[in-house]
Amino acid sequence: MPLINSSYTPFFDASKDVYADVSYLVQESDDKNENFLASRSRIAPLKGATIPRLDFLAALVEARLTKSIVDALGWTTVKCFYWRDSTTVLTWITKEEN
Repeated sequence: MPLINSSYTPFFDASKDVYADVSYLVQESDDKNENFLASRSRIAPLKGATIPRLDFLAALVEARLTKSIVDALGWTTVKCFYWRDSTTVLTWITKEEN
């Protein structure tokens, strides 16, 4: 699949009941095409999980799904735009270890 004018776009989110990820390939030419690639979801633990923690687990699912897609399609380079609504998770991911 040629990736000229294409970008990989995954989204994740979480609620008290479930966390999930969905991934698309966006192809921009004369017409803009969004192609569904894959999705994953998990049931949230019954107790003890906060929404930020579930968002973090969704980010982990997203990272694993991204690796699976990249490996399966043999991509070596592709533009990626990760969509997140959790600044807490972004801080956790980018924070240097103590």
